[in-house]
Amino acid sequence: MHLLFADDLKIFAAINDRHDCVRLQSSLDAVNLWCNSNGLKLNISKCKIVSFSRKLFPIHHSYTLEGQILDRCVEFKDLGVLFDCKLSFSKHITCITASASRMLGYLVRNWGNFVNLDTMKTLYYSFIRSKLEYASIIWSPMYINSIVDLEAVQRKCLKYMYFRCYGQYPSRGFDHSILTDSLGIELLKLRRERFGLTFLFKILQNSIDSPFLLSKINIRVPRPGLRRNNTFYVTYSRSNVMSRSPINFICNLYDVCCGRCDIYFDRLAVILACHSEQRIGMS
Repeated sequence: MHLLFADDLKIFAAINDRHDCVRLQSSLDAVNLWCNSNGLKLNISKCKIVSFSRKLFPIHHSYTLEGQILDRCVEFKDLGVLFDCKLSFSKHITCITASASRMLGYLVRNWGNFVNLDTMKTLYYSFIRSKLEYASIIWSPMYINSIVDLEAVQRKCLKYMYFRCYGQYPSRGFDHSILTDSLGIELLKLRRERFGLTFLFKILQNSIDSPFLLSKINIRVPRPGLRRNNTFYVTYSRSNVMSRSPINFICNLYDVCCGRCDIYFDRLAVILACHSEQRIGMS
């Protein structure tokens, strides 16, 4: 299988034994042959190999292009997202929180005498929150400490905006809900959940044309007599990586509120409102 975007190509396969390694090498050879036949020169130094596995001893094979052994790495950046070999995205979250914190420091130093809340919110949305949310469906954090680190950046910014608006800097331990309610800014965690539901809705409504993703969504056939009939069937996961994988994550999100709405009939706004009501009821 392969993924192609602009001039970037990724070839991947499930590796269960050495025969799978041979087949993957054959795919590399076929791509190299096609490139040579069409006068396309590959930059071998930029070609990398990465193995995604939770095993202690995954199968590693030396793959080659034009007789050169490809470098193996444990992490790489693809379209702005840093992937690690364990798919934990911890390094990516560390990088974006550090980048957003630096940008927050820059804005604080240059906000000057801004007291208009809408202006400060626009700057925050444009330069900080955009970093904390880019492609979040892929790397949505699975560990509490990562969630806390992301929210901490937003909390620092909200405390400063609160100070600029009300003339009093919030003390340590200040109720975070007061900050979010008074400034009208949602928690990042809630926004990530809304993005997930929106993405699921668009896949099922064909607003996102991706037969591959659609094939990964297991629709559950309703059975009479059950107390709860979930809309989607999500396989049991023994690890956080699988349970928080994008498809499982967004299907689980909808199953929590599926008794209040119908994703095949209701508008997106209704589904998001049901999710918000469900979150309020759980809090």
